[in-house]
This record gives sequence, C-alpha cells and structure tokens, in this order.
Amino acid sequence: MATVERFTPWRQRHALIALAEHVKFLDTPEGFAFIEQLHTFHTRSMVKLSHSWGWPLDKEEIVNTTIEHLCRDGGKVAELASQAADPWAYIGKCQVGWVREQWGTKAVRLDGFEEWLPAPAMYHTSEELTPLGEVVDASFQVLAEFTPLDLHPALLRLLGWLAANPIQRLSYEVDEKQAMHRFCPEMTIGQVTAVMKITWGARPRQAETSTMRAL
Repeated sequence: MATVERFTPWRQRHALIALAEHVKFLDTPEGFAFIEQLHTFHTRSMVKLSHSWGWPLDKEEIVNTTIEHLCRDGGKVAELASQAADPWAYIGKCQVGWVREQWGTKAVRLDGFEEWLPAPAMYHTSEELTPLGEVVDASFQVLAEFTPLDLHPALLRLLGWLAANPIQRLSYEVDEKQAMHRFCPEMTIGQVTAVMKITWGARPRQAETSTMRAL
C-alpha cells in the first residue's frame, strides 16, 4: 500500500484557504488530495474516541463532519485553521468538539414524536405507507416552526428532495450534502445538514431518529 505523504504546513494552508473560498475546491485534484489527508491523518484517533464513548463513528463520518464544520459560515473555520501555526493540529483539536456534537443527534429517539405533529387526522391509521407527498407536508409542518419564515420555500423544496432521494449508504457522503446545498442555495450547508439528519436519521440509530420514517 502506498504511503500518503503528509502535507507541508504551506500546502495545508493553501488547501484550507482554497476550501474557505469555495467548496468546489473539493472537486479538484488538490481537493481530493486534501480529503485523503483527512482520511489518513484525522480519523484514527477520532474513531477510537467515538468508540470509547459508546457510539462508534466510521472514518467517512469523521471526514464528512470535519469538512462540514470547516465550510460553515462561509468557510470561517477553514480560514482560521489556515492561520494557525500548525493547521493540522488546529483541526485535530476542533474535531474533538465536533465529534462530541454528534452525540446529540445519535442519542435522541423519536419516542413520543407524534406529540409534535399537527392535524393528526391527515395520517393513515391502516398499515399502508403514507404517500410521500403527505410525508413531505407533515415534515414541513413540524420543521417550519423552527425555521425562519424566509427559508420556508427552500425547506419545502429540500424536504421534497430528501423524500425522493432516500439515503443509499450508511454513512453520509460529502457529495450528497453538496447536491442538497446546490438544490437549496438559500440555506447554509449547516442548515441543510441539520434537516438531512432530522429527516433521514443519524447513525447508528437511523430508524429511531428519522422523522420521515416515523411519519
């Protein structure tokens, strides 16, 4: 197996600045090399840490979480990391907090979720699955209460996209988040990711944390 050479501090900064400028950097050859750096140098300790906390994450989730946070608020964290004396060490320290945040989405079951739902008459009482259109409408009614009014049209579009494109793999892929963000550019990548986790559910308890499954 070929050994992955660690980026020099200069190359680390260059990659982080490019990522802060635009997420499309990840689609370039240097962007792929940057993702490879994350896989090689930023996942092992975080995977072990998540196991020690009792809710194991895989390498893909660690990388996706890292990129998601680096790109938040217009790439603010990526820019801050690029200014650090040791950018890779800066990211490593941040990752501990980012990984810990995952606990909130992985520990919450949807027991009693029906108490949040308006207009219960709209739901089927038979064993038949609820039509996707009704699931989207019901999901919107739940999430709209926690979403700024100006983002309601984008939220509805995003929910329709999520319903029509159910997750195919156990780990969330960066390109899936990017596709959703391109579909709803009015929302930040953090907002898109939050809606995705609520509707699709989060590992390792997707069935218990998915609002669309509950509906």
